Amino acid sequence: MQAQRYLSLGEIPAPNGNAHPVISPYGSYETADGPLNIATATQDMWRKLAECLGLEALIDDPRFVDNTARFANRDPLKTLR
Repeated sequence: MQAQRYLSLGEIPAPNGNAHPVISPYGSYETADGPLNIATATQDMWRKLAECLGLEALIDDPRFVDNTARFANRDPLKTLR
């Protein structure tokens, strides 16, 4: 994926740790029971995650309505509980 970004966009990838360079939420998140890895690569996965967490209101929240919006607001998204 990073190689394709370089070939297509000329971007030199930087280290991202557990984060994904274009998908959100994606990575390791601390929970009361320990770390949980989340990888919502599709809109359907995002909707199912929000439903599982009892956060259905986030599905239609303009800040998180699609991956572009979620990625732009990934820091606020990470702090929601």
